[in-house]
Amino acid sequence: MNDKCAAGTGRAIEVIASLLEVELGDVGRLALASTEDPPRISNTCLLFAKSEILLLMREGVSVQALLAALCHGVAERACELLRKVGLEKDLVITGGIAKNLGVVSRIEEKLGMRALIPPEPQIIG
Repeated sequence: MNDKCAAGTGRAIEVIASLLEVELGDVGRLALASTEDPPRISNTCLLFAKSEILLLMREGVSVQALLAALCHGVAERACELLRKVGLEKDLVITGGIAKNLGVVSRIEEKLGMRALIPPEPQIIG
């Protein structure tokens, strides 16, 4: 959710996964399984985003749709940053987020290109 710090974004995904009682490793898969249009989570602040998600849960939005919204938001912010710095021919995604297929597929969709994912993306560099 955060556009300044990868650790903050990763932590936000962990917190929301816990809130929704979903294993971290299942977030991307469940997000991709959503058949609903994901609601927009407008806040980049984890505290306010969590409040938004709780409200959406009370309104009956499915866990899959909420996870899709989370992945969509992370991908949107990543793409905004990528557009600011410019894109090269090859896009490589590293770090823990590379293991979240929901975020990776949204980034690929938004940029219109396939991402290269190293076999162990969390131990690159």
